[in-house]
Amino acid sequence: MHFTDPAAAAVYFLIFANLGAFLLFWHDKRAARLQRWRVPERLLLFWAFMGGILGAKTAQHRLRHKTRKEPFRTILNRILILHALVVAAAMILSVPALRNAAADLLLIVLATIASALPIPEAQP
Repeated sequence: MHFTDPAAAAVYFLIFANLGAFLLFWHDKRAARLQRWRVPERLLLFWAFMGGILGAKTAQHRLRHKTRKEPFRTILNRILILHALVVAAAMILSVPALRNAAADLLLIVLATIASALPIPEAQP
């Protein structure tokens, strides 16, 4: 199998990451029921962060696993928000008109912030 097309490679990677995340959640849920070795939360979060967030959230919902556990739930939701922002930014930056509008908006925001900052007085 050759991955000469970056888009195809990305799709295969995301399928692998999401399937892997789902299976890790399934294994952890099963291990919890059988009182066996559990998958570390750091590993579950790592797979979600590395592209398996949809598989992780699907497993969390469908398997009813780690739905009340804090701070795990909050961190997983933040990963979801981060991924949504990255996808939105990629979509905006891929369209020239939106990219220009985003750049203009960013300049306005930065100018507003800069104008609100206090100007330090000169030392005598």
